[in-house]
Amino acid sequence: MKFERVLREYWEAEESRDLDAISRYYSEKSTLTVPQYGTLKGWGEICTFYEDSIRQYPMLSVEVVNVYGGEEFKGAIEWRSKFGDSGGGEVWLEGVNCVTVDGDIIDNMKVYYDSVGFHSDTRSG
Repeated sequence: MKFERVLREYWEAEESRDLDAISRYYSEKSTLTVPQYGTLKGWGEICTFYEDSIRQYPMLSVEVVNVYGGEEFKGAIEWRSKFGDSGGGEVWLEGVNCVTVDGDIIDNMKVYYDSVGFHSDTRSG
């Protein structure tokens, strides 16, 4: 399934924390909606989110829990992630991204997650 392949490759790029690798999945037409950031349009705006995330959490691991739909070009991906800061702290998040892809590019992604992880570094995944 192309949708799932694109999203799994995207997660690998995000885990690498490499902006060049992440940028391959976005275009100037892409939109990314993230809590606390709102809707970001085009790689220029989207890049600011990733720069902030990488600066604050230089380590990331992601487990894809489920993929819903996606037969053609849209669906949702349920995930569990662990962010690590440079001081050894960890933040665990669980969420779902609703995504539309166009070829190998993320056209639109809306991120939903349980923000409890941001308030405790003792939560386990």
